[in-house]
Amino acid sequence: MKKVIFVLALLLLASPVLAQEEKKDNTGTNPINFTNDFRLYHNFSDLNTAGDGKANTTTMLFRTPFADGKWQFQIKAPYVAKEVDTTGNGVNNIDDSGMGDVSIRFLTVPILKMEKKFALATGLEVSFDTANDPKIAASSTTLGPQVFAVFFKPPGGGALMASAYQHVFSVGGKDVNQSALDIFYLYSLKDNFFNWALINPQALIDYENDNDTHINIDLEAGKMISKTQSVYLRPGFGIGGDRLFDWDIETGWKVVW
Repeated sequence: MKKVIFVLALLLLASPVLAQEEKKDNTGTNPINFTNDFRLYHNFSDLNTAGDGKANTTTMLFRTPFADGKWQFQIKAPYVAKEVDTTGNGVNNIDDSGMGDVSIRFLTVPILKMEKKFALATGLEVSFDTANDPKIAASSTTLGPQVFAVFFKPPGGGALMASAYQHVFSVGGKDVNQSALDIFYLYSLKDNFFNWALINPQALIDYENDNDTHINIDLEAGKMISKTQSVYLRPGFGIGGDRLFDWDIETGWKVVW
């Protein structure tokens, strides 16, 4: 309970400002561009298990600004299907599918200094134990406070770079205690077939499981197909003995208005 009160106090003390002062775009790649945003995407993962293992996750995500654009609300609902041989004997001892854990997030931008091409965002993500099968989800209700810095026109010719830190801990159900450091670097490709490309490495530490540490690296290329709609392709791979998957690939559709 003390952790919950501390997290809420930090968010309330943050003095929100308008999330986006520069010209808005409809690519959905700027994390502090608070627009209405609906996404549908599918991820296939080749899992790091003793035997064969794969997971298919289809997710619906919706974001919308509120409080005069000073805050953003997000809700995310995944549907998960897993087939896993955890023992390596050639038999899938996990073969389940169903609704995963639904999560919501509140995000604001207490610092926005466009003259310095810098912004700082803070948020709180809440994940609920909504899965109909514990084998396909965390079996826990968690809080995930996060903070990230955004740098516009960073060195290297990119359009934007963001560095985020999030700590996730359980407030009900199975114990969860983990942190993630996430960095992505975005290129704008207006005169090419693809309209943007980005690289997104992530380092994750699981304190409940002997400080298991692994790195995920994702690459993404996206293309606008209308003034408000886009599609993207996002392959990735895991690094480290504790990695959750060997490789994955995600495809998605977005509409931003």
